[in-house]
Amino acid sequence: MIMYKLYKNFIDMPHNMKFLVIIGTLAPIIGVISILTGNIIPDKNFDGIYGIASSLREFIFAVVLIIPLSVISILMLLRNSKAKYLYILGWILLCVSPYTMDAYRDSSETMYVELGFNILIGIVIMFYLLLNSNVKNYFNNVSN
Repeated sequence: MIMYKLYKNFIDMPHNMKFLVIIGTLAPIIGVISILTGNIIPDKNFDGIYGIASSLREFIFAVVLIIPLSVISILMLLRNSKAKYLYILGWILLCVSPYTMDAYRDSSETMYVELGFNILIGIVIMFYLLLNSNVKNYFNNVSN
């Protein structure tokens, strides 16, 4: 029954919001793969067991910062009106997660440009979630 409700809510969701939910749901998987393979930092080869993370603590901390976006995406599927605000917080946590790893901070020459771009995307997401009439209708029309 709950799966049907999630499916129906996903179908009723505005198209751009579907994209945000899919990205949020897949974020932990994409994040773990990117950390382990070292794809976050181009032209570098990382042979460590934790990829670009120098320790298990760094790896876990980065992944823990990514996981909330996935949970918040499920809240959006459940039409929780607070999920709009939480998604923005989850986006911020996702954007700062690479900066918790020493290898990323040490080798990223464009670190501030990337952070600025991620903040800009976050602002666009915020305006979309808070001002778009289709998103407002989605959260106001709670189906049984």
